[in-house]
Amino acid sequence: MKAWLGAAALMTTACAADAATWTIIGAEGTTSTHTADGVTADAGDRWVTGLMTDGGTPYARQLTFTMTGRFDAVGFDFTPVRWNYQICTEDLTTGETVTCESNTYDNVLVQGIRDGGIIATSTFRMIDLAEIGMTGRYTFADEFQNLDALLIGFTPVPWPIDPGKYANCGNPCSQFYVNRLDLKSPDIPAPVPLPASLPLLSAALAGLMGLRQRRRT
Repeated sequence: MKAWLGAAALMTTACAADAATWTIIGAEGTTSTHTADGVTADAGDRWVTGLMTDGGTPYARQLTFTMTGRFDAVGFDFTPVRWNYQICTEDLTTGETVTCESNTYDNVLVQGIRDGGIIATSTFRMIDLAEIGMTGRYTFADEFQNLDALLIGFTPVPWPIDPGKYANCGNPCSQFYVNRLDLKSPDIPAPVPLPASLPLLSAALAGLMGLRQRRRT
């Protein structure tokens, strides 16, 4: 009975350890990598500060996340900081700008990588999920599972091809903070929900008690 309870405790501990949460807490802001809860973020030749920008700063344009072994991507929390993408119209005769109107595009890129190849790709507009200064959450689709690496970055800024129109946004066009990233190991079974585990434990204990009584008789 003690052995069975010990095994149950180990199973509970293992199940609780299948999730990892990366946050920017503790990052120095002047290094290209930051590790938290076993998850490493790599910004290449830029800085890891949590702030991501599509240009004009030394901060990350993309972050590549890895951990020991493969993992499933669950979701990440983010806060939009800047959105300044406009489509402007100019007078083709004088070259002067006539109007500029705010516009949108899918600015955030996420990619799942396995064995060196991209197996999952998705894009979204950050301001569709959260307003500037507010926190939103992106949830990964099912294909972002059993990954070696996860990339969060930006899509290329779209430039109009129509005569007399051009994109204007300054530099950068968009920025957002990655507040936290949730990953989980695909190798560890999901924990049994508590309401279901209690009857299983009771049944197991009853079975052990019955076996003990039969041995006495």
